[in-house]
Amino acid sequence: MAHEGVKLMASSLDYVEDSLKRVDYNLLEFKLINHIASGSGFINVKVLVDEKEVTNSSTMKIEEQEATKVKPMFVTSSYGDKVLFNIKLDEPLKHGYHKIKVDCGVEMLGSYSVKFEGTV
Repeated sequence: MAHEGVKLMASSLDYVEDSLKRVDYNLLEFKLINHIASGSGFINVKVLVDEKEVTNSSTMKIEEQEATKVKPMFVTSSYGDKVLFNIKLDEPLKHGYHKIKVDCGVEMLGSYSVKFEGTV
């Protein structure tokens, strides 16, 4: 699966094509789609940009729900929901090619990861 400017490794959390964007000089966003399951449960999410953990600088918003800081939390999601991630970096992200990885542990369902690379 190749997307223009993005190299993608498919999983149960899938990258939404063309969603990786620079919103501001130090704000990055992208969307994932839930292909794990519908339901509620505790999750633990870890976000990395270029192999640097940025979880504490990240928020996620599931469909029309409120955006929340990424941390171990209880969530409700339906199969097919889009999840918007925003990452506010301490310093401006250099223009060019970057690697993104999101690890997600879902209580009683297991661990899932999505990796993608793109230019912003």
